[in-house]
Amino acid sequence: MFIASGTIFLQRHWKYVARSICENIARNVKFLCTLDEKNVLSWKVIQKMGKDFFHIRLEKIPQIDSTLLYQTQTDSQSIFLHEALKELFPLGVCIYRTHSTISVWIKTNKNAYVFYTPTQRLGYRTLRLCGIWASISSALFLVIAVVMMRQQIRPLRRLSEWFRHITPDHIPELPRIEGAREIRRIGLGLRRMVQHLQYEFEQRHQFLLDLSHDLRTPLARIKLQCQFLPPCQDVTALQEDVNHMIRMVHQYLEFTTCKECYKEKINFQDIVLILKQKNISFREIQWNLEKNFFYTMNGNSSDLQRCVQNILDNAIKYARLKVCVSLFSEKSKIVLCIQDDGPGIPESIKIDIFKPFFKGDKSRTAQDIGSTGLGLAIARRILEEHQGEILVLYEQCISKKMLPGAHIHIVLPLDMQLNNKENCL
Repeated sequence: MFIASGTIFLQRHWKYVARSICENIARNVKFLCTLDEKNVLSWKVIQKMGKDFFHIRLEKIPQIDSTLLYQTQTDSQSIFLHEALKELFPLGVCIYRTHSTISVWIKTNKNAYVFYTPTQRLGYRTLRLCGIWASISSALFLVIAVVMMRQQIRPLRRLSEWFRHITPDHIPELPRIEGAREIRRIGLGLRRMVQHLQYEFEQRHQFLLDLSHDLRTPLARIKLQCQFLPPCQDVTALQEDVNHMIRMVHQYLEFTTCKECYKEKINFQDIVLILKQKNISFREIQWNLEKNFFYTMNGNSSDLQRCVQNILDNAIKYARLKVCVSLFSEKSKIVLCIQDDGPGIPESIKIDIFKPFFKGDKSRTAQDIGSTGLGLAIARRILEEHQGEILVLYEQCISKKMLPGAHIHIVLPLDMQLNNKENCL
């Protein structure tokens, strides 16, 4: 826009300049012709004067061909000169322009003349140069502006990368913030904010750990004292309540201490096979596993075992007779489907069941004796640490036999690079 407006302004300005230059050339030619016609000076002196003072080479000719007067060139760069000469020499003017020279034939009452002058005198070359310089300077300023903007944006990108690498367990060192003073202030303010939040999280986490530890001590004492009481129905109920509270505290500790841990290359089917051996006493679990399932992933084996076991315990608890476990791969994902023939999960609470201490529908909680409400919450947190997800589905599962209860899918990402190497082997 600035280039266009500048070009328009220069064009209008140089039109006036070019018109003035052409009128000046016409008056100079008129002056030289008048000196010759009135015999004021000799012809050689007039020619020398025109060449030295006006940059005009003037010559006399016998006459002008009449057809030449109708072939004059009046393009955009010589039309002003033609108008100025026509006003002073009404009998005839013919202009012929080349790249470097303008040739003009003029006719007066007594003689005919032809004069030559450089094309540069019209001044349009200056306009072109101004346009070129305007374009170059605009491009130069644009480059400078882009470089300056990149320098100002670079600290913001560093801050973005710094935020991306922040985890609940680790805050990387803040990079050196350069640039404008406002950006430096933002960086320092963000660092103070993150450090303050980290301190608050650590204090809350430590408080919960201390509270859970303090609860376990009196519970263990009560459990020990119950063992010395004479057996009766009330003592048995008290022992069950104490065991339930101990399990709650234990799961609460697991939930509060569930953090990102060491990960390694593991075969997810090995985890499922271990759980199969642990749950062999529950004979109604149907295991549908792919043969030669060697797809690997990055993860922590013990955490994933705990995750799957929590979901499997939930299915066993609510199942009437049967639980189905299916393991398969889908594109770049590992999918573990666990379904039961229990009362199912209402669609209205399929998101809330993964919240800590959530108690769901009565159809699934009527037999929820001794439940802490943390098993699915722990499972979801472990999956989130492994970039996975847990889904409650209401459509046909991949297994051949469809059970009418809850259908839960565990989806985990595959390590495609390692799997490709293994397939090549």
